[in-house]
Parts: sequence; structure tokens; C-alpha cells
Amino acid sequence: MTDNSERSRSWVDAKPDEAGGVLVQYATALEGRMEGRLLNMELYAAVYSEQLQTALRPSRARNLQTSNNTRNANLTMNVARSLVETEHATITEAMPRPTYLTEEGSRPQQDLAKELQFLVDGIMSDVRAYETIERAELDKCVLGTGVVKFHIVNGRPNVDRELISSILVDEDLVGAGKDPRQIIHRMEVPRAQAIAQFRGMGAKVRGAIEAAPALIMSGLQGMRADLIAVYDAYSLPFDEETPGKHAFAVENFEGLLWEEPWKKPRLPFVFQRWQRPTVGFYGVGIIEQVLGLQVEVNKFFRNVSRGLTNWGVPTAFVPVGAKIDLQKMTNDPRGKFIPFDASGGGTPIMWNGVILSPEVMDWLQFNIDTMYKVTGISQNTAFSEREVGIPSARGQREISQKGASRLAPQSKQYERAFVDGAWCMDDILRQLKEDGHKLVISSASQGALHRVDFDKALSLEPGTYHVDVFVETS
Repeated sequence: MTDNSERSRSWVDAKPDEAGGVLVQYATALEGRMEGRLLNMELYAAVYSEQLQTALRPSRARNLQTSNNTRNANLTMNVARSLVETEHATITEAMPRPTYLTEEGSRPQQDLAKELQFLVDGIMSDVRAYETIERAELDKCVLGTGVVKFHIVNGRPNVDRELISSILVDEDLVGAGKDPRQIIHRMEVPRAQAIAQFRGMGAKVRGAIEAAPALIMSGLQGMRADLIAVYDAYSLPFDEETPGKHAFAVENFEGLLWEEPWKKPRLPFVFQRWQRPTVGFYGVGIIEQVLGLQVEVNKFFRNVSRGLTNWGVPTAFVPVGAKIDLQKMTNDPRGKFIPFDASGGGTPIMWNGVILSPEVMDWLQFNIDTMYKVTGISQNTAFSEREVGIPSARGQREISQKGASRLAPQSKQYERAFVDGAWCMDDILRQLKEDGHKLVISSASQGALHRVDFDKALSLEPGTYHVDVFVETS
């Protein structure tokens, strides 16, 4: 029996005509272990979006029920969504931009670093990398982890937001919250797209894609989407003499669709987490952190609503001898009419009971306040309100700074995502240059467009510069 390390490396070390089958088998095992987590993620996404059923993969999509059932999924008061959107607005107010710093600051090196910065910044703007990282920041609050993938498509850099539900990691190998050395990206793509992507790889590869089992067949006005699972796997090198591996595989095919040595020092993914786990890889999001309190708030809010409907209306006790025809009285929500037997007739008696005790409302407000406190998100910021009882502008600033300091780890992580993204883009550009590609890029500089010298920008030797980030606010 092999240990976890041998099992995880087996698809890297397997023979070419067996590696695909081993990779798919390993990925399937990881998917089985992830099933419970996927169900939880779908719940978190449903809470945020207030939809009855939210599928994080096309193959897990379910038919929505009737509109009445869908409406029942809406939360009475969605405090969790308010928390997520407040955190996202607070953190993404900053606009980090990667900056290249050189050794010793010599003028020739500075010129090359400036050209490289123009190149990376121009590419990042063209592929909307900054907006993608910002979107992943929202994913981390909802699903626990936000993912951005940097890769090459048709000879050009590409940046995609990926859902953490498609990222397979063997948590036995990760340890105490470290980043993994291996990742399998499980993609669900139309069969025709996969055929086009691997066109030119030979008839054997095309036949494997055509024979791959379909995940879902959906019909829309006579059109069909035939989806298959494609596994995009990465393994980092352990040293210069032992390169890693990058490969694609599909089910029912023992070989690999395509493979290459992976010599880069990092994987092409940038991760953001609301809370890093003590052990393992997948993060904890805001929705998961406050879900219990959100359920409590929703339950009490509905009880309060029922209380207002049932007891917050006047009740008339009508004596039987009063000769009032109760059949003519309707179910008017403005009041209730209850007959009672009273000797000698009499007049109706009006009664207004106590709707709800003050303690119930206090408990509801306590739970709402606690949701903001445990996450460190300002309730005043969420509602665009000033702090009560602090009239001075200086006091308001101090309160605002204290609230910002609570989210400082999130701000630093957000800034770090731009640095990691710049390094990933740097890897892609150098690979394109090595493969003989030459991009024409223009970058904005001091109100004008600067045409970047592709070869000059990448002539700055790796290891002679450092990427830092400077933050601007909108």
C-alpha cells in the first residue's frame, strides 16, 4: 500500500500511456472527499443569492421548483449578505498596483523595471485581471476561498475567475494551512470546445475527447450542450533537476491529452481566504462563520411577523345575545370577532393584547449586532451611518480607523493577491517569449499611451527585481 505522498505523485511519475487514467482516478477520489464541502458551498451561495438552489457546477444543476417554492427560500432579513457586501466594498475601495523594484536602484535597471511594469500593467488591464481579482475577493466571503487562474489561451495571456468548487486539493499533503504543491482543476466544458482546444494533438486525442462520457445534456429550443469533465493538473518541481508537470486528462482515456514539464516556481492560481484554516487548504467564509446566527435571526424575524399578524390586531368578544350576525363578518386582518355566551346580552368587548415581550425584540437585535461584531464589520458602515454619541469629526475618524484595523489582515491579503498575480503574469510572459511569441502592448502613462518594447521589458533577469504594491484609494 502506498502512502499519501506516493499516491499524490503517481500521476506525475506514471508511464505516459497510464498517467491519464491514474490522474482521473486520483481526482475522482478527491471529489468524493469533497462532496460534503460542495453541499455546504451550495448552501452558502444560496444564502447569499437568496435562491432556492444554486449549482456551483453545471453537472450539479437542478431544475428550479415553482416560483412559490423559490420565494420561500428568501431570507426575511439577510444580514449575512449585508456583511459580505460591506466587507467587499470596504476592502476593494483600495486600488493596489504592482510596482517593480530593482537591486541597488541602478538607472539601467530602473529603466528595464519601468518597461516591465508597463508591460505587466498593460496586459493586466487588457485581460481585466484587476476586476477579476476584485470579484474573487467577493467569492472568498461567500465560499471561503476566491480563486483567479492565470494561463495561456491561443497564444495570449488569460485571467479567469474560478470557483473553489472546481479546485481539487489533497488536504492530507497540505499540512498546517500551507499552499499546495499540487492542484487539479476540474473543468466542465462543452465537448466541441475541448476538441477545438486540443486540435492538432492527433486523432487519438480527438477520439478520447469524443468518447469521454457526457456529464449533462440540456435542451433549449432544439440546442444541446454536451459537457465533459477535463482535468487540468499541476505539480510543482521539487528541485532544478526534478521538474514538475502540467497535464490534461479526460475520463475513459488512459493517456494524457497533453503534457509539459512545469519549471515555474509557483502554480498559476491566486487564492484569497476570509479565514485561513488551522489545517487543510479550503478557507472559511463570512457566510459559514455567521450561518448559525443568520438562522436564528431569520427564525425570530418570522416569529415577530407572525406575532404582529396574529396578536397585533384588536379582538372583539361579541355576546351571543347581541343578535350580531357573525356570518356577515369576514376575515378582515384588521380585527377578529369571537362570540361568547353572556347572560342578558350586552355590547361587544374590544381587547388589545400584548403582541410580543420586549425581551424578544432585544434578543433579535442582539443576534444582529453579534453578527457584525464577530466578523469585525462596522454596522454603521453597512448602513452608511455616523457613530451615535460622537459629535466631533476627529472622534468619527478614530472610530473609522479602529474599524479599518480589524479588517487589516483582509486588506493585506487583497494587496498580496495583486503581487501574486503580477508574478503569475510575469511567468506567462516569459513563457510566451520562450515560445517565440511577441505581444504588442500599450500601457497608460501620465495621460498618454506608451507602446511597450516586449523584448526590452523581459530582458530584466529574474532574481534581479522584486514586486511590491502601492495602494491608492478611489
